[in-house]
Amino acid sequence: MAEPTGAEETTVFPGELQRSGIVPGAKIDIRDLDTVRQQQNLEIYLYFEEELARESTLSENLEEYGDVPDFERPFIRLDAFLQFAGESDPLFTQRLEDVPLIIEVIAYGEIVHEGRSEPTPYVKGLMPFLDEMQMDDVPAAS
Repeated sequence: MAEPTGAEETTVFPGELQRSGIVPGAKIDIRDLDTVRQQQNLEIYLYFEEELARESTLSENLEEYGDVPDFERPFIRLDAFLQFAGESDPLFTQRLEDVPLIIEVIAYGEIVHEGRSEPTPYVKGLMPFLDEMQMDDVPAAS
């Protein structure tokens, strides 16, 4: 479980993230976000609902949805999403080559996980709506 650190969620990103192209409003391939996540040792949360992503904080959301299983929440950690998608669809990685999944960067913040004293930086991103994805020339699943 995560708890607020007192640090507010913001649209001001640290320099190292800015140099990686992680700034508010940036639209970034999910694979590139995952690379930055690993390099910068941060968490990335993907939101499925635009209003929730823009008008609430991650701390509020973790508190509100604390009793809801991870895969039933309107947001998910990037690493969990990629793992689940890869396990559910062995061709998921190839599908990302055909149709990149572009995430809009929303906010930056820090959370403290239970049992830790140091905050973990995080980035919130918004998943595209299905009608926004370019589905032309993608073979249909059989």
